[in-house]
Amino acid sequence: MPQMMPLNWIFLYFMFNLIFYLFMINNYFNLNFTNNKTSPLKSNYSKSFHNFWPLN
Repeated sequence: MPQMMPLNWIFLYFMFNLIFYLFMINNYFNLNFTNNKTSPLKSNYSKSFHNFWPLN
């Protein structure tokens, strides 16, 4: 990292990365929560896991 890099650039860079990527991960695991194939017996599985691997 450059020695004379202003601290506000570092702050903005890391805050942007954290907020953006965390927000997008959260949306990816929470947007599609409708599953017509699921039954009440399989409700113990998490919806994020269904979004990631819907086979179970």
